[in-house]
Amino acid sequence: MDQSLKRGNMLWEGSRFTLPEHVEALAKKKKESNRFLPPELDQLELEELNRRIQHAFAKKCCVIIGFYDEFSYHEITGMIEKIDVYQRKILISSETGVTFISFDKLLKVEFAEQECFADEC
Repeated sequence: MDQSLKRGNMLWEGSRFTLPEHVEALAKKKKESNRFLPPELDQLELEELNRRIQHAFAKKCCVIIGFYDEFSYHEITGMIEKIDVYQRKILISSETGVTFISFDKLLKVEFAEQECFADEC
């Protein structure tokens, strides 16, 4: 084979181009690969989360709530102010402000070591 043809991919480097549709598809694929895949909770774990949420709401306890969004896992420490069963969300007040979290996004509810606002728990 002629030495001028043994250039690897350099032979076609000058004629490469990418269509805008291809750029969009590559960006979408990269974004999808970074998506957070939450673990699936079984019925007993869901009942335990429900029990802890009800107890923390009734006693005004400080809790650590683990939840996820589209791309990552988050934890927030605060007090459950409201449980909205119709919209399936809970309202958490913390030092950073007020946050609504969907029931479907919850992964963990633990009672915090420190006291947030109340003395009982």
